[in-house]
Amino acid sequence: ELEGQIRVGSVHAAGFFVDQEPLENIVGVEAIPGKPRVIACDMNFAAQQGFLKIDALSVEMMSGVAEILDTLGHDFDWLYRLPLDDAPTYEMLSRGRNMGVFQLKGHSTGKLLLQLQPSHINDLVALAALGRPGPLQSGGAAEYIERKHGRTVMPAYHAKVMDILGETYGVVIYQEQVMGLMRVAGFDWPIVHKVRKLISKSGGAAAVDQFHSAYTLGMRQGGVAAGEAEHLWEQCKRAGGYVFNKAHGAMYALHAYWTAYLKCHHPAIFACIMANHEQKEAFQRQILREFRQQGGTLVLRDPNRSEQKFSSPEPNTILGGFQTLKGVGPGHAEKIIAKRPYRDWTHFLLNCPSSLAYDLQAAGVHTGEVDLDSALVIAPWFVNVKYLPIEKAAVQRFRVPPIRDIHHDMDGTKGSR
Repeated sequence: ELEGQIRVGSVHAAGFFVDQEPLENIVGVEAIPGKPRVIACDMNFAAQQGFLKIDALSVEMMSGVAEILDTLGHDFDWLYRLPLDDAPTYEMLSRGRNMGVFQLKGHSTGKLLLQLQPSHINDLVALAALGRPGPLQSGGAAEYIERKHGRTVMPAYHAKVMDILGETYGVVIYQEQVMGLMRVAGFDWPIVHKVRKLISKSGGAAAVDQFHSAYTLGMRQGGVAAGEAEHLWEQCKRAGGYVFNKAHGAMYALHAYWTAYLKCHHPAIFACIMANHEQKEAFQRQILREFRQQGGTLVLRDPNRSEQKFSSPEPNTILGGFQTLKGVGPGHAEKIIAKRPYRDWTHFLLNCPSSLAYDLQAAGVHTGEVDLDSALVIAPWFVNVKYLPIEKAAVQRFRVPPIRDIHHDMDGTKGSR
C-alpha cells in the first residue's frame, strides 16, 4: 500500500550508512533515478539504531593539489614521504603567508600564524583547533600562544590533569581533553559520550551546565583542589562553543602542511593552479599577491602567450589568462587564442569585440606605455573590482588613457579623455 508514496525530504550531501546486513532488509531504502540510494529515515534516527554513519568531506582544494602533483610528476604517495620538519615551510607560515593553504587561508588564521610562529607539525594540529569558535571566543587561543612563548606561566595542575592538558600548555582545545577531564571527575563512559556530543555540535555553555554538580563532587573525590576544578570547568564550558577532536585536527594539519610545502617550494605552479581553482575573487587575488611577495613575477596578459586561465610559461612567473576576465568564457577565450599571432596590442584590440575591450580596460592591460606588472603591484583584472588605495595611486601616477577611449577612437564614436 505504501509503494510509490515514500518521498525524500532531504538528502545529506556526502554522508552514507554502513551495516553488516543489506540495508534494504532492515530499513526503508529509496532509489532515486540517476543518484545513489537513500535511506527513508532521518540520519539521527538511523544512527540511534546502530548504523555506522560516515560523513565524506568533498574539498575542491584537493583537486588543485592533484593538478599540482600531476604537473610536478608526483603521485599522492609522494606527499606522505615529505619531511614534516621543513624549516622554510614553517618560516613562510610564520610570516602569515597562508593564502591557498588547506584550512588555514583567511585573515584571522593569518593573524594566529603570526602570533603562534609554528615550528612543528603539532603546532599546526593545535592551530586547526585554536581557530574554532570555542577557543577563539573564550580567549583560549590567546592563552595557548602566550604560554607557548613563555610570556605567561602555565598553572601547576594536579598530575592527572597535567597528563591531559600538558601538551597544550594547560588549555582545553580538543574534545578528547574535555572527555579526559570528565573521566578524572569519575564520569562513566556513557555520560562522557553525552558531553562529547554536546561540545561537538556547538551545544553552548548552558548545555554542559547540567553536569556541573556531579563534576565538582567527582573532582573533589579525585583529589583535585576546588579552585583548580572550577577553573577547568570554565574551560570545559567554553568548549560548548564547539571544539575540534584531535584526530580531525591532525588530518587538517597534515593536509595544511602539504599545501604549505608546495606553496613554499613550488610557488609559481602552486599559485597558478590554486588561483585557477579558487572560486572567491578576494582569495584568488590574495594568492597572487603572496606569490609576488615570495619574489614571483606576475604578467597581466600577453596577447600571443596567454592561455585561457592562469599559466606558468617559465620559472617563477605567472601569466594571466583571457578567461580570468569577467564576461569572457571558454569559447570566447578560444576564439581570441585562435586568431594569433597579433602584431601588437593595437592589432589585438582591433580584433576584440567592444565588451572585451571594456573588460581589458578594467583589467588594466597596458598599451605599451606602462608596465602594469610593476605599476599596479597587484593585478585588478576583474570588472567592478574594489581597488586598493595603492592600486588607485599607481593608476593615477601613470595617467594612462583608458582602453575604452582607445576603442571609441577605433570604432568612430566619441569618448571622453
